[in-house]
Amino acid sequence: MQGDQNSDAGGSPYLPAEMTGLKKRLSQRKFEAAYHVWGRAIRKHSSGETLSRILEVGCGPGNFALCLEKWFPDSQVMALDLEDDLIRFASRRVQSAHFVRASSEMIPLGANSVDVVSALQVIEHFSIPEDFLAEVARILRPGGLLLLSTPNPQGLGARLQGKNWQGIRDDHISLRSPAQWQAALGKQGFERLSEGTTLFNGMPVVGRFPLSLPFQVVQAAAGWFPWWWGESYMVVARNSG
Repeated sequence: MQGDQNSDAGGSPYLPAEMTGLKKRLSQRKFEAAYHVWGRAIRKHSSGETLSRILEVGCGPGNFALCLEKWFPDSQVMALDLEDDLIRFASRRVQSAHFVRASSEMIPLGANSVDVVSALQVIEHFSIPEDFLAEVARILRPGGLLLLSTPNPQGLGARLQGKNWQGIRDDHISLRSPAQWQAALGKQGFERLSEGTTLFNGMPVVGRFPLSLPFQVVQAAAGWFPWWWGESYMVVARNSG
């Protein structure tokens, strides 16, 4: 569930306004920079293997699917979401990806049928995240990768802002510490390959443009950092089942 939560068209709060021309191209470049770290992680941890199928869970308006389509043209990109508005919007933007309206806790794919699953800022929406992780373990082939990010309630922004922290929302019903996510991943047979947290985009003042720009540049290049004070927990894990 990604995207600028500002829509002129109504419907989903994750549905952005339509863009054209230079504004559209700049927006696409922004998301390519933001998601670059995930593309790099897929290449690194797949060790050059051919990826037949990549699944994005909670695709939102298709920002990451658009990147996956460009970066992995020889792979089948699938994306699912529960909201019809988002599926329709994303399918108009991304040419070759296959979009499905489906529950992330009952994924309509066979066992061992996916090489990579991404769930970026999604798992906090599930009442029982363990059910989702079990479903991912089911559909991932042995050795397949899970890309996961989620708001970090132990980060500096959350500690300073308390109830005003942007990660506290009605639909964020499973906010957990990095240690709790590590335990949940381990119980479902995932081996953590790389993990950390991001920088300060959730903090007052320094998290807002233009002061946030240096942090965004560093984060786009480095991804995550080996500390637990950042805004989001991010991990790449391998299915060892």
